[in-house]
Amino acid sequence: CRHPPVWSFQRYGASFTRLPDGRWVVIAGEHEDHYDPDFCIYNDVTLFDGQGGVQHFLYPREDFPPTDFHTATLLDDAILLIGALGYPEDRREGETQVL
Repeated sequence: CRHPPVWSFQRYGASFTRLPDGRWVVIAGEHEDHYDPDFCIYNDVTLFDGQGGVQHFLYPREDFPPTDFHTATLLDDAILLIGALGYPEDRREGETQVL
């Protein structure tokens, strides 16, 4: 973010993954467009339990980089994230982010 981040759930490029037990995992995404003053790419995870409960997990940038426009594939006990548009200064031509 160009400023202290403003948390918003109005996002583009987030992934929504339904777990076998009915919970939903929403991963990262971006708020607004790159030219907007409150543009931000998030590196968070939100867990909805399907009954009104919500848990929000925040991570250091070095552990989970800001991620948007990625795929999320549910494995047996993990969610595999592939790709991300990210901030221009973080992009590396010829490389694909895998988390």
